[in-house]
Amino acid sequence: FVESVPLNIEATWEESTPYVPIICLLSPGSDPTKLIEELAKKQKITVNGVSMGQGQEIIARRLMTSATREGHWVLLQNTHLGLGYMAEIETYMTKAAEEGKIHHDFRLWITA
Repeated sequence: FVESVPLNIEATWEESTPYVPIICLLSPGSDPTKLIEELAKKQKITVNGVSMGQGQEIIARRLMTSATREGHWVLLQNTHLGLGYMAEIETYMTKAAEEGKIHHDFRLWITA
């Protein structure tokens, strides 16, 4: 038997950087959304989320553009429904990092 260890979201955030997304692979019944939102509130940072699916890429692009510039967090949920956009994010993040256009407070949280 395996005893699961609860995710320490604050420790995860402290170890993160704005250049590498934080990816949460979910199992049935697990959802870190509330933990992420509570941590953002505690840190006085805005977090905006979008559940990926048909047509949600437009909203996600807008959130990513403003968040990387202003230092917000983006939460992309159900990314298995928008795999094409995940490749686009990689390109966007790489280019933005090379150009120094990522705010130090920015974080990208991804759930699938």
